[in-house]
Amino acid sequence: MYIFLLSVLLRYEPISWLKLTAISLAVSGVWVSVELDAQLSMIGLLMGLAAGASYGSYIMLSNRYLGGENPFNALRWVTTGAAVSLTFPMLSGDAELPNTLSGMGAALGLSLICTLLSMVLLLTGTRLMQRSSDVSVIASTEIGTTLLLAWLLLDAVITTNEMIGSALIFFAALLIVFARRQESGRLQ
Repeated sequence: MYIFLLSVLLRYEPISWLKLTAISLAVSGVWVSVELDAQLSMIGLLMGLAAGASYGSYIMLSNRYLGGENPFNALRWVTTGAAVSLTFPMLSGDAELPNTLSGMGAALGLSLICTLLSMVLLLTGTRLMQRSSDVSVIASTEIGTTLLLAWLLLDAVITTNEMIGSALIFFAALLIVFARRQESGRLQ
């Protein structure tokens, strides 16, 4: 939501009813998906909000400054930053690396698929979409995708609220696609 608000306030993007509806649906979907009955740690909640702000800032800055860049060039900077920031725990002895073949394979798979591939896809999508708020709505579909994969791969139980929230988020993503098509139809 704050990506959308900042994009509109800073006049980076125009506002439309369709986009406003999509943003509202995505936020509602996230709200419905989150289990509010659980005991929430205030520190955990603050860290989650900080992570969201960092992620949102990353999307906005990537769109603004890396829009014309090859995603692999940007990925080089991201991975270099990660390597530098992870060096300090390694040097201080606080990091614990996997020591079995299956653990190393899992770490490698997570690094390649969940980190590098997802970053390349995000950076490519950001470059192609050119609008931070659109990218943020599309990126919110990761909640539904995570739930689907957890159900398929881990036999996780999905609640009704999680299904409804995911459906709202996916519908919001479809609205963004529809809004883009409608805008490009007006431009032609």
